[in-house]
Amino acid sequence: MTNKIKILLLTVMLSSSIPMSAQIYGGDYALPMPTRDIYDTDMMIASLNAARIASEYDSRLLDYLEPIMNDLSQNLRAGNYNTCISKVNDVFRNVTFYKYQSSLMGWFLCVRGLSYLGNGNDSYAISDLVKARQYGDSDADKALSNLFSKYYEKGYDALKAGNYYECLRNINTALSTTYYNYSIYEMGGIAYESMNNFDYAKRYYKIAKKKGSPNAFKMLDDLKKHKKAYNKRYK
Repeated sequence: MTNKIKILLLTVMLSSSIPMSAQIYGGDYALPMPTRDIYDTDMMIASLNAARIASEYDSRLLDYLEPIMNDLSQNLRAGNYNTCISKVNDVFRNVTFYKYQSSLMGWFLCVRGLSYLGNGNDSYAISDLVKARQYGDSDADKALSNLFSKYYEKGYDALKAGNYYECLRNINTALSTTYYNYSIYEMGGIAYESMNNFDYAKRYYKIAKKKGSPNAFKMLDDLKKHKKAYNKRYK
């Protein structure tokens, strides 16, 4: 068993055994414990039984997931991406994850996201990896950072080549990782301005300014002049 899997399983074992009734995307509520009347025996027994059942569920769940996680790790390293995707889908069909087990769910989402990435399906990969990062998965965070850089560079290359629609498509993909920098908004503004779409260019330059761009003020001023000259010539 890898160290990361050991840590994940240990984290769940040490977490509160009181479940939150949140399935994968559901809401949650706290398990009620007797507080009003400590001598209400029936209520106390019911609450303690609920906690015991939750603890038993954890134990069965970990016994069930451990071999699956080891198998997924091996298949991911071997590049068997379709196998990984199928196995993770089976887990999500058959397992109810509670809120305090979010690290486990993040791990499975990350494995599926990395598998989609290995298959070249970046849009599905980004969707899973963003969710995995929300559950605290550091590997997902690294993968998203790399994907942002990849699509930022592709957008920049497209801009230099004058392929403005391709530039904007790559910018949108980069931003879907939830990473950003002011430069990517500057780049989007330049692409839109180059297509004489002044309203969208202004929008992007303003976002760049909010993100700390030292160039945005001049870009906005130049855009105003460009728009004025364009309207004078064509309208």
